[in-house]
Amino acid sequence: MLELKPALRMKKVRVSKPSGMNIGYRCSVTMIGITPEQSRAWRRRNLLRRQIVVFGTIAIVGALLVVLALPFASGLLSLPIGSSFSAEEVADPDLPPCVPEGAPPALEEIVANVLNGTTRGGLAQETAASLKEFGVSVGPVGNNPTGVYSGNVEIQAGRTGVANAYSLSRLFPGAVVVLTQRPSAQLDVILGEEFIGTITKDQWSAIDKKEPVSPLENCTPISEEEASSSDDS
Repeated sequence: MLELKPALRMKKVRVSKPSGMNIGYRCSVTMIGITPEQSRAWRRRNLLRRQIVVFGTIAIVGALLVVLALPFASGLLSLPIGSSFSAEEVADPDLPPCVPEGAPPALEEIVANVLNGTTRGGLAQETAASLKEFGVSVGPVGNNPTGVYSGNVEIQAGRTGVANAYSLSRLFPGAVVVLTQRPSAQLDVILGEEFIGTITKDQWSAIDKKEPVSPLENCTPISEEEASSSDDS
């Protein structure tokens, strides 16, 4: 015997618009011939379809973002924003600053602090007195705040003091120049355990004061504007 399943029928009820009232029509839909279980299943299917659409869209957008980001993450492409870096920003911070071109500044234009990085008492005062004889203006004199320095002489300078540092280094054979974040052209001269003294006045007299300091092979480039602005600091 053929079994007939109940069919879904809809009954629409129309409500007339009352005269003189600005309201619309209302209609109600009554489902006839469907069981509560079928109604719940129908709602679940609709909910599942909506969830598939939402999560599927999210997955597709995420996959596209990953595909677009891969060339940049692998270094094949670079963003155009912020891609122009100066030489100082990409240089090796462990390298000394490069020697500025041109004649070094006169010793009379230099202000230097003298710090004793050894266990020898009075060394900073003696060296400060020697620097004054060469015409250098001496700032604070004292002990090195970071303790003992095992090297010879370290001259610390900000970007505007690099030219002054290399000019002063002519008085200290074997001195190294270290770049710091100091905004002024004032220098810190740190005397180390290997320090034996400055050159003599006779040796200084034999030096051509306008001859540029010999350039370094491996160094951190400093722009000409930064190197030449020490006179304004």
